[in-house]
Amino acid sequence: MPAELPGPGTLPPTYDHLRSYEENRDEGPFFSGPVPRRKIPSRRVRFLGFPVNSPVGIAAGPLLDSKWIALYAKLGFDILTYKTVRTREAKAHSLPNILFLKPEGQVYPGEAPLVASSERSRYPVSITNSFGMPSWDPERWIPDVRKARASLREGQLLSVSVVGSDTSSLQALASDYARCAELAFEAGAHLIELNLSCPNVHGACASVYLDPESAEAVSRAVRGAVGKQKVLVKLGYYEERPRLEMVLRAVLPHVDGIAAINTVSRPVRSPDGKVALPGRERSGICGAAIRSAALGTVEQLCSLREKLLAEFAVVGVGGIMTPADAMAHLRVGADAVMMATAPMYDPYLAMRLREAGDWPARR
Repeated sequence: MPAELPGPGTLPPTYDHLRSYEENRDEGPFFSGPVPRRKIPSRRVRFLGFPVNSPVGIAAGPLLDSKWIALYAKLGFDILTYKTVRTREAKAHSLPNILFLKPEGQVYPGEAPLVASSERSRYPVSITNSFGMPSWDPERWIPDVRKARASLREGQLLSVSVVGSDTSSLQALASDYARCAELAFEAGAHLIELNLSCPNVHGACASVYLDPESAEAVSRAVRGAVGKQKVLVKLGYYEERPRLEMVLRAVLPHVDGIAAINTVSRPVRSPDGKVALPGRERSGICGAAIRSAALGTVEQLCSLREKLLAEFAVVGVGGIMTPADAMAHLRVGADAVMMATAPMYDPYLAMRLREAGDWPARR
């Protein structure tokens, strides 16, 4: 990697937190650095049966459309997740959507408020985000997903995050997830990720991951709709390990892998004690502050994989801000790592990680 590349956190972020989600999607990514020529490895690793240049990707969140996918593919991220889509249009929450945190220590779910401000922190950052899983109508996102797929090089994968929108009943929700999954594969996704956990929306789709029955119903419906296509499920943080095991047992017959964790839900206040995100008492915490919660969950998943004598991929997500953070997930048994917050503030992280050494191999 060229020594003259800007260091972590020195470039302006590719996502401008002072602009609306729609402005960032339509006018971004805001990237001003060089895109060095990447040396494609002669030997690839395998992920879910696919040969990939590296087990390094971007989680659902920062890749708002095909332009974002194309940029980060050039920057060396090889498993790229198109931000969560729906079977119907959904608007983003109003500004602010991202605020910065300076917590004392690592963050876990709880009721004690965290303090946030709009002043950007030094890298590695911790943030709260609240977007509400916005989505274009399928008539717009399907052709854009096709465009995103076409921008990838050999050894790269397009994952599409999907969520159900019809919460009138569990059956309706599961059917809507399944239909969205079908559309994503028709648009060209190599694999999909079922977003079963989001702390920034209300209703049934926010907490599917906590209920084994709901998680099983959704994953079963999706498997029935997409056949042998590759399916990941995105889980959140579990304060009780037995619940994680129950949910894992419920979904494993229907999915190929688990990605964890999503953001951690906490109340967030501004320095004057008011709710930091108007109308949103709680929001998702991500970045460096959830490193321990995420790594601990991946360790639990890998331990359960051995206990259950099961074969499924584990994708480490959450708090991965440095090459050392990513290597920690891979060393405990993760098959791949995906980042969301870090690539916005250090778009060269995949290249730095490649320079850190060989990938630990589970198989």
